[in-house]
Amino acid sequence: MHLHHDGAPCHKAKVITKCLGDQNVDILGPWPGNSRDLNPIENSWSILKRRVDKQKPTNSNKLQEVIMKEWVAISQELAQKSIESMPS
Repeated sequence: MHLHHDGAPCHKAKVITKCLGDQNVDILGPWPGNSRDLNPIENSWSILKRRVDKQKPTNSNKLQEVIMKEWVAISQELAQKSIESMPS
């Protein structure tokens, strides 16, 4: 698995670095935090956050379960609309 992140200090925390290493996640960053290429994913994060918040998970296991369920529930059509909303 690969992950892009913007190099923010919180992404470089020891606990995060260890967790990603334990899961064999390759880091493909850093990616500029204000990159126009990230606009579609920002829309998706916002949608995901609203959907997860509605379910009010009570512990980290439930949170992870809800995030995974809601992430795959974001339709390809919605993702495509986010991409198309970017300026040329």
